[in-house]
Amino acid sequence: MKRKIIGSIFAGLLLTAAVALMFFNYKTNHARTEIERVSENGYELIILEIGEPDFPFGATHCAFKLTKDGRKITFYRFDVADDGARAQPELFETRWFADRVEITVTASEQEVIHYQLFFDGRVNSY
Repeated sequence: MKRKIIGSIFAGLLLTAAVALMFFNYKTNHARTEIERVSENGYELIILEIGEPDFPFGATHCAFKLTKDGRKITFYRFDVADDGARAQPELFETRWFADRVEITVTASEQEVIHYQLFFDGRVNSY
């Protein structure tokens, strides 16, 4: 009887530790945090941070999600080099054109990068 109780306690502790590790993994690598949401003419651009910045001073993982009337056009992942800081709306400047939205990303440890998300699903960067 004593052996069953100890085994049950040990199994409970293992299960708790596994759930905690899965939660930590999700939060640091997969959780999506909305940074900014911009709309124009039925199109919507959502800028997301994916997980947390790499420890200690690494890249911040982000994504653009472009939709039209709620339907996904593009989901594009990219990294921002900003000394391990979290993504902030100040890093992103958005301009809308007839055929695309252009996002300029400025961060402390990288060149300025321009992303063009075309309404037909293409993505260019320069």
